[in-house]
Amino acid sequence: MAKSQLYGKKERVEQLLEKLDRLDVQVVFFVIGKNLASEEGRECAELASKQGHFLANHSYHHGHLTEMTINEFAHEIRSTEVLLQNYQTFQKWYRFPFLDFGERKGNFLKRAQAFQT
Repeated sequence: MAKSQLYGKKERVEQLLEKLDRLDVQVVFFVIGKNLASEEGRECAELASKQGHFLANHSYHHGHLTEMTINEFAHEIRSTEVLLQNYQTFQKWYRFPFLDFGERKGNFLKRAQAFQT
């Protein structure tokens, strides 16, 4: 196949997983929650999890979090966590979209982490 050919999401994930398997490399897929709304998105997450790759939180809508209120920010995290918690390899890790982690949000995460068991 030509490099310029466009692939669907599932095909791209399958190709990536094949390469990772050949290289014997385990990675973390930071998942955007809204992508799990589609069957294809759930299938991609399931494929990665079944192959032993970690799944972690990358927000629900992938917006700029410094433009959100604390409540909106918390909802982004919680909404995605609820969707990911049923996957065997889910980890309570978080990656800020665009690495946009304003100090106020970082402080919120520290406080929220103190309440986790």
